[in-house]
Amino acid sequence: MEVETIKSSELDDKSYLLNAITEYIKVRESKGIKNVNLNSHQTKVAIELIIELSEKFELNVELFMTKRRDRKFCRIRTILALELIRRNYNKSAIALVLLRSHATILHCIKMHKILVEIKDKEYSKYLFLYKGYLFEKGLPKVSIYNYSRSEMLLVI
Repeated sequence: MEVETIKSSELDDKSYLLNAITEYIKVRESKGIKNVNLNSHQTKVAIELIIELSEKFELNVELFMTKRRDRKFCRIRTILALELIRRNYNKSAIALVLLRSHATILHCIKMHKILVEIKDKEYSKYLFLYKGYLFEKGLPKVSIYNYSRSEMLLVI
């Protein structure tokens, strides 16, 4: 079953994402969980990236940030995590932006390696769209390296 996307204005998407991240930080702090500090520039870049990728994958931003664990949403969040790794965000910062835990980001990286290795058709389709996104940004060759584990994640 295909999920319908609802187009909203970019300003609404930005304010929605900023409010969601702020609320998530408050909830974590109320539980006594120490948050990683994201400066305003990192938050702004991450929000713009979420909006760009949600448009690229033809997905509503609100659906993109839900707690849904459907395969489609998980695969696209994995690609977003890869892009944030490429931009030198640490795993805790990525988790905060995606409203998840850092363990979820570690799992995303693990699943990425498995899906690439087994050549999953659905994931390959999303990677193809991601490669198109990178090409549009003027990045024809990209290597994403996981410095914490000294391993190559993706070479495009």
